[in-house]
Amino acid sequence: MKTTLSLFFSLGIVAFFLTSCAVNNSQIEQQADFYGLPAPSQVFVGQFAFTAHDPNPDQSIRNRMNSQFTAVVPQTPEEQAGQAVAQKMQKSLIKNLNKEGIVATGTLDNLVPPVGSMVIEGELLTVKDAGSFQRLSTGLASGQAKVVSYVSVYRITPKGIVNFAQFYSNTQTTVRPDGATQVIIGSGAGNAAIPVGGNVTTLGAQGQSAQADAVLIAKQIARKMGKIFAAEDWINPNVTL
Repeated sequence: MKTTLSLFFSLGIVAFFLTSCAVNNSQIEQQADFYGLPAPSQVFVGQFAFTAHDPNPDQSIRNRMNSQFTAVVPQTPEEQAGQAVAQKMQKSLIKNLNKEGIVATGTLDNLVPPVGSMVIEGELLTVKDAGSFQRLSTGLASGQAKVVSYVSVYRITPKGIVNFAQFYSNTQTTVRPDGATQVIIGSGAGNAAIPVGGNVTTLGAQGQSAQADAVLIAKQIARKMGKIFAAEDWINPNVTL
């Protein structure tokens, strides 16, 4: 009897220890509660959501942590064009993060981000009208190629997921008198109204315009992340690779 009780007691201690050390895969804490974290051991960049049925960033990181992440398979020409933009964005963001001195790599579908790592997730959106956004592939289908990105940066800690930073990045498109398109980089958290660029008539042209916007946005996000890392003393702000 004593042996049985002792065994149950020992198993209880082990179970408690394992539970206390496990990462909470569903709870997302906010940045304000977690200042002074050490530099991330790894930085992963996810492919930004681009279809109406993609999960939002919070759900995406939860899915990754619970090994339930499933990559979207494009079903329509618009979704195929949207995926091309999202892939271009991911590659460009990784490239520009590395230029900022932040060693980054793409996520894999079956990747469970380890404790100590950072994951950058987001959404690619288009401007439907003043103050209204929709997912990229829907915007391409409706003749709107103006791209806006919503970025969420997560830290994976022993206690769970930390929403470390959130911000919007966008390109403001204007038409010069000669008819050419001029792209001006601009950003701001919680942008409510962003001017819509000139209408385009073919999906191919929309896709090309959106890809160009995505590349510029990727550069802007990388610069923003460089400033964040420098402010946290994780990189030398005077070094650009």
